[in-house]
Amino acid sequence: MGTFPHLLLLLGTPAGALLHAGLPVLRALAGRLPFDKRSAPWRNGGPTVSGPEGNDGGALAQRIRSQCLCNPSIASGIGGVGHRAQGRIERIVFRADTRCVCKLRAPPRRQRVPGPLFCRSGSVRNGPFVLLLLDYWPLNRFGQPVSADARAEPIRWQDSFTVFKGLVIEKIPLFALSAASCAVTILTGTQILMPVEHRSIAARLGNAIVSYTAYLGQTFYPTDLAVFYPFSASSIPPWKILSSLVLLASISVVVFALRRSHRYLVVGWLWYLGMLAPMIGVIQAGEQARADRFTYLPQIGLLLLIAWAIGDLCASPRHGRLVLGAGALMAVAALMACAHLQTTRWKNSESLWSHTVACTSGNHIAHNNLGTALLQTGRADEAAIHFQKALEVQPKYPEARNNLGNVFFQKGQVDEAVAHYQKALEINPKFALARYNLGVAFLQIGRVHDAVAHFQEALAIEPDMAKAQYNLGLAFAQLGRVSEAVVHYNKALEINPSYADAEYNLGVVLVQLGRINEAVSHYNKALVVNPNYAEAHNNLGTAFIQIGRVSEAVAHFRKAMTINPLNVEALNNMALVLATSPETGMRNGTEAVELAERADNLTGSANASISATLAAAYAEAGRFPDAVKTAKSAVQLATNRGNTALADAIRAQIRLYQSGLPYRYNSQPSVPASATQH
Repeated sequence: MGTFPHLLLLLGTPAGALLHAGLPVLRALAGRLPFDKRSAPWRNGGPTVSGPEGNDGGALAQRIRSQCLCNPSIASGIGGVGHRAQGRIERIVFRADTRCVCKLRAPPRRQRVPGPLFCRSGSVRNGPFVLLLLDYWPLNRFGQPVSADARAEPIRWQDSFTVFKGLVIEKIPLFALSAASCAVTILTGTQILMPVEHRSIAARLGNAIVSYTAYLGQTFYPTDLAVFYPFSASSIPPWKILSSLVLLASISVVVFALRRSHRYLVVGWLWYLGMLAPMIGVIQAGEQARADRFTYLPQIGLLLLIAWAIGDLCASPRHGRLVLGAGALMAVAALMACAHLQTTRWKNSESLWSHTVACTSGNHIAHNNLGTALLQTGRADEAAIHFQKALEVQPKYPEARNNLGNVFFQKGQVDEAVAHYQKALEINPKFALARYNLGVAFLQIGRVHDAVAHFQEALAIEPDMAKAQYNLGLAFAQLGRVSEAVVHYNKALEINPSYADAEYNLGVVLVQLGRINEAVSHYNKALVVNPNYAEAHNNLGTAFIQIGRVSEAVAHFRKAMTINPLNVEALNNMALVLATSPETGMRNGTEAVELAERADNLTGSANASISATLAAAYAEAGRFPDAVKTAKSAVQLATNRGNTALADAIRAQIRLYQSGLPYRYNSQPSVPASATQH
């Protein structure tokens, strides 16, 4: 029985907290013990367990005492994000005389039990308030002098203010800590605090009242829970605010009417109301109307109230302890089932946001995030529907506009993508991601100078955007400004040392600068990050060829072909080495022909360099007529593209083939002409 409540707590359900708080009640039911609570005056501070006072109940009291939980806690989390509030409340232990009595006495000063310790920011702000509630019940310090040296005797009503003042004064350090926490929160959260002109005080107050009742309802009937509840674009209906206000007022009236006989009702209800106050939305941070995570600590008050109310019901035999016990267990089982169902919503981003869309309305953030999840799985058309729905709810939503641009970019409709990126920037000119995406789109359609301008603006807004530095390097490389490309690739690597694409493309431009050994180093670093980077293996092979390490080059060409059998550059380079290497042991005409034909077919026989490699492979295999024919086709391709240097080189090779001689390689293998944008 001691482990089971903690298992429920780890599930993050109110059921766990209910069972934890009401465990003494259930144990009393199991032992068929009468259950009663009688308040006794506290003496000289916090409570402790008194010695046996009954005539024959000491052993029974010891057995119950050994099982009673003294550190109630509540833990609740969604999707692996949990909050725990744990405080050591002064010990409340059942004693056994002829009845089971909650009778507590103050300890000696050297054994003073520490009060609750509140660690999280919300708890720090509410800590003094909660301590005052605990002073009222169960500590009962409102009915005695605060001083540890004062005599424990009833005080007059007119002295009650003095007692209250003393209780407040002793908590001044905690009030100061609470004020500091509030100040820090406001000062550091200025960027997310909602201005009054965007959301009026009246709208906030109405939402706060409705949220109190919504939280209350979801505590007892946890259905349609969502990760994000949108603040209604239109005002909340007045009848809903009025009915919520009437409900809260009615509960408050009942609670205060019963305060003398059931003091825990006041404590539990005010705990709930007070702990929620800082997060209820009067000071609005973010776009949410409310959030389930805000209720983790406030719900302790409601569960405390329920647990002690059940205890009172159990004290009367006419209600039937077995019926109440069975009902409690059924409630726990139902809440466990609800918790299990809720965890399935967090299976992945798609299931989470699909559920949120289903159980909320007008939720632009949920539609945008669901669209993002769908786009990441390649379902662009479905994603576009949700981005458009987000824009219907909130037309000036730059994130959804940017993501809709991503849909068109993924579908190859770059002009449409550019239009949406530009609209996103009209809404928010400081939107660095949209600025970056616009630069990528311009780079894709050849507007390189425009791309450079937008990458630079994105970096002015967000200097640590590694991808913007990387793509700026790509743009400069395309403009022939290779030294500037090196600078920006290095900056990208400073921000993200594990950026394989930046390492690879830095190697490409270093080869152009003739710094082959440095290029080899960067290709190797790219392969450390991504061992299956086929392009890096191919280019590392070409670098090794240039520094005479042919056997190592062959190994990397073969690795590139293994990773990607359709890598044309690797196929061509491997065929070129096998057909034209000066080293006899490296040549293999048959395999060279096979690889070169595959590369030529993949390019549709439209690449002059690859056709020239195929001609060289035919010559190495002794098929000189095929070599001459293929080489002449390569000359025509090179001439049509205006590459006279390549055409002249192939004509020289044709003369060798016509003389019955193969060509021996003495120049650099092919290197990809362009790099992939990211």
